[in-house]
Amino acid sequence: MPRVLSPSQRRKLARNMKVRKLRLKRRKDIIEKRPPSKERVSRLAARKALKILKKRFASSRGEKYKDLSVSGKVAVDTIMANKLAKNKRIAQTIAKRMMPKIRAELMKKRANKMKAMNESFYAGIPETVYAYDLPEFKTQGGFAYHPSVLEDEELPEEHGAGEYGTDKLRKNYQKKTPGQPVKKYE
Repeated sequence: MPRVLSPSQRRKLARNMKVRKLRLKRRKDIIEKRPPSKERVSRLAARKALKILKKRFASSRGEKYKDLSVSGKVAVDTIMANKLAKNKRIAQTIAKRMMPKIRAELMKKRANKMKAMNESFYAGIPETVYAYDLPEFKTQGGFAYHPSVLEDEELPEEHGAGEYGTDKLRKNYQKKTPGQPVKKYE
């Protein structure tokens, strides 16, 4: 049954909801990933039934509920609360009729959310990756330079100072390891 809020209570509730907005959004995102439970569906159906009733009672005033002034909303809520106090089955009947439709909507929403999550997770990743698709195997022809394939050949050097290094490298090594004999290469 809806409660009738005074203007000050409405402002307080609005401030509270504004503060909790991000937490509620995060909670809603987490809940939407789960399959809808019976309790959740019935709760949403009851809420939607009350919205429909509000719309009906507000239309008797000639406007939409959301376009009414605060005092107009209070008046509609009061009328609705009085009607529902006399006959509670009105909202329950509407909610019961809406449950299958709401459950289907929730399932469809969840399926779309999960599909979007999977697509974003796998974006840019090919379905299968083979070793010969990798660039290093394409250019080198697979395992052509693997030591087990080479017999007495040296591995080709990509960069560096040649087979014996530079004089600078030799002098640095000689300085750091005193007492080593110096071999001159031609």
